[in-house]
Amino acid sequence: SAEHGLFGFTIGCGAMTSGTIGFILYFITEVTARLMSNLGYADVYLIIGVGMVTAPIPGTLLGGRYLEHISSRGYHDFFVAHGFTVACSVSALACVALLPLATSSGLPLRDREWLFSILIWLILFIGAAPTASLNGIAIAVAPPDASHYASSVQFAVQNLAKMMVPIFGGWLIDATNLFTGFDITMAITVTSFLFFALLARRAAGKGADAATPAPASTGDTERAVLSEAPPPRSYN
Repeated sequence: SAEHGLFGFTIGCGAMTSGTIGFILYFITEVTARLMSNLGYADVYLIIGVGMVTAPIPGTLLGGRYLEHISSRGYHDFFVAHGFTVACSVSALACVALLPLATSSGLPLRDREWLFSILIWLILFIGAAPTASLNGIAIAVAPPDASHYASSVQFAVQNLAKMMVPIFGGWLIDATNLFTGFDITMAITVTSFLFFALLARRAAGKGADAATPAPASTGDTERAVLSEAPPPRSYN
């Protein structure tokens, strides 16, 4: 059914965002230290810490706020909410497409450092923006007596992705090199995020169409009016 599809694809979106963030957390220190070789590890840790605080948390808060602004129903308007998810995934993928400029191009090292920092910050910020709506939709589409199961499934899948994506990314880095493996893994996970977001929006649209009652025919309307009309008054 549309509800099952919407639930599964929404879970897929959450898994890809969690897996991507887990991969970044696992390898960001090594990549940043290699790019910013002129800095000590204390400075690298400081830069990473600031980015991790100022990107995902505000992204989640502002994303939820923006969704309430564009729809009075918030994440309960599944079609609009997943339209926002698609927009976020496209924006994140555009940032990922620019990563090779920072990791593997012939730009001056100083420019590559700044570009990499900005792109990773944007990916974390944009990727976190639909977090609140994804969590809310996954529970809202489940039957009321199964909401705790939906929450458990969501939590389990997200944590599984946080484990599997870094494992896959580590294997890819070993098979290629640090920068190439990092860029390819990011491209795969964020593209998968976009794929699930598009399917989720499609499922939300089907659910909205199914929930919209068909317009009554003229004959049905006339019969309904006649059946609700008061009986004729007697003057005898």
